[in-house]
Parts: sequence; C-alpha cells; structure tokens
Amino acid sequence: MELIERIAYILENNQVKPGISEYEFAKSLKVSPSKFSEIRSGKVKSISSSLALEISKYYNVDFKWLLTGEGTPFSNKDEDCITLERVHITPSCGIGTVVLDEAEVTPITLGKKLIQNIFRVGNHSNLKVFTATGDSMEPTIFSGDDVLVNFGDCNFNNGGVFVIEKFGDWFIKRLRLRFDGNLEIISDNNKYETEIIKYDSGTVVNIKGRVIKNLSRGL
Repeated sequence: MELIERIAYILENNQVKPGISEYEFAKSLKVSPSKFSEIRSGKVKSISSSLALEISKYYNVDFKWLLTGEGTPFSNKDEDCITLERVHITPSCGIGTVVLDEAEVTPITLGKKLIQNIFRVGNHSNLKVFTATGDSMEPTIFSGDDVLVNFGDCNFNNGGVFVIEKFGDWFIKRLRLRFDGNLEIISDNNKYETEIIKYDSGTVVNIKGRVIKNLSRGL
C-alpha cells in the first residue's frame, strides 16, 4: 500500500473522527494545505518520522505501518482505552469566555474501565475535556486544570459543578437550586459572591454538562 493509500485509509477509518476532511486533518497536524495536497496527490512518496509520529499520536495510527506499510493500520495498545475530544475553548472560573463557533479539537485518551466503572458513564460520546481558566473555583479547580465534562448529564436539581453558558459566555460554576425556585451560581473561592438567578427574571442559563472529574487534581 502506497503512502497516498495509507493516508486515504486514515482519513476514512481513524478512530478519532472517521471521514475527516483533508482540510481538518491537515489543520489538526499544523500542516499547510499545500504540503498536504502534495502528499494526497502522490507527489510526495514518504513523510518525515516527526510527522508520522504526530499522526500516530493524534489518530492512534501504528507508526511503523504509516512509514512502511508493514503491519496493521491501528495500534492495539489502546484497545482498552477510549478517545475523547479535548475542546480548545476555556470555560472560565472567573469573568467568562466567549465560545468560538469552530473550536479546535484534539484527542485525549482515557481508560475504558475508568470511564465505565468509576465515572459511571455508559455513553462515552457525551464526554469532552475542557481546560479551565480563572481562580473563582479554587481550591476545587485551578486555572489550567483539565476537567472532564459529561454533556449527557445536565440535571442540576441536586447540585454539583457544571459547565454553563450565559449571555454567550461559558463558565464553570457550582449550581444549587433553592426551594423558592431561584438558582444559585456559586464560586468555591469565597472571595467571589454567589450570583442568584431568580426563576422569573427571564435570564437564560444553559446547562452544558456536569463536571465529573478534575483530571489534573481530582474533584
């Protein structure tokens, strides 16, 4: 199998984003479209080991197969793992962050047993990883911490830490629903005041998902 065929196979069958476009694939690897076009046209017959390593790392492709065509396309070393999306927007533990329409995404791998048995999440497609920014959730979450978010769990009736969207900005905050129907948006850092959203205020708070794990420290 020639390099052009191996690349085509990866585009169609990779485990991170099957059927990914050439543009998205090149962008994820920080390869210029013109350079990738030369690879896809067959003009370039081989790639550097550094580029092969990047493809191998991001898309779980067997390094030797990618360079030589020998062996099998996808490594079996991560068969007990699940690849999730790391979304490159930073929900704020402070003043909020505006979410771009097309956020960059790169893969991150976690153990299947950890997700199913410890986090109790059956549908791993609901899981995404975000990097927090700001200090308002300290000491639970520090700026720069990676947090695992379950987009399939938006039930805040019993409280918890959530990624929320308000007025176009995304935040990580603790939520508590009061008996009077009002919603408390709480910062774990006590230097910040609790925000109270009255149920009849007309303010829309979109619950994106529950933070189920601080991957950097433990939640």
